[in-house]
Amino acid sequence: MTTLLLTPFVLLKTGTGRDAVAYSLSKFANRVDPLIAADAVLPGRLALPADGSYSINGMPVEYHTYAVKESADEISRKFKLGFERAGYKFGVFEIQGAPTLVAIHPDTKVMLTVRLVRDRAGKPGMRLTQQDLSKLDPGFDARIPGMPLYPGASQRMLISSIEGAPSQSLSYRAPGSPAMVEQFYRDEMSAAGWRRFDSPTRLGGDSPVSLFFEREGLESSLLIVPQEASSGTFVMLTLTGDPADLS
Repeated sequence: MTTLLLTPFVLLKTGTGRDAVAYSLSKFANRVDPLIAADAVLPGRLALPADGSYSINGMPVEYHTYAVKESADEISRKFKLGFERAGYKFGVFEIQGAPTLVAIHPDTKVMLTVRLVRDRAGKPGMRLTQQDLSKLDPGFDARIPGMPLYPGASQRMLISSIEGAPSQSLSYRAPGSPAMVEQFYRDEMSAAGWRRFDSPTRLGGDSPVSLFFEREGLESSLLIVPQEASSGTFVMLTLTGDPADLS
């Protein structure tokens, strides 16, 4: 449950890297940032297999992990050289304080991300993620079937498992306050037959709120995060199990 709860909740801060890949990002500007953010958390920071796949708004993402002995600077230098020779536009994006090398080919629209990770034993590795931006569907209806969606939700991103146990995680921006979002899900989840099985997790002040629900062997979690200097709220709803079981 903790893994699913944290998956796409990451703040993406970009610097000069955005300028370096601006040409290739121009057609995907509103959809690439969350993809990079998801890459930063999903494949490496958490205890997932070394190799695997998932999908973001229906677009397959494949990742592989390799053991490394070289320094981060040397790895970055070699990849930058390779990307330049292959015609990729690339730049370094700082994600939660950790640099991630992002490269996009202006013709094929293939996006690659490279970053250093560590396994459970603390040994260093390199995570290479690949996704084809040309397969992004701007009309994709990102939602979890059978689960409530706050009215007016925008910037929706659905991460779905491809391998292993079924799971889905939907993140979006809600136009209401955190209190409004929390009450909406309390009411709607209860009306749909979900039972909240613990008290809300609160850290005080404007910190995130976590709610957990269960229904007929399925589990769901809700993360509500206030947005500074904004009237909106970040929401992430996850479902562990097959959405077909909700019908």
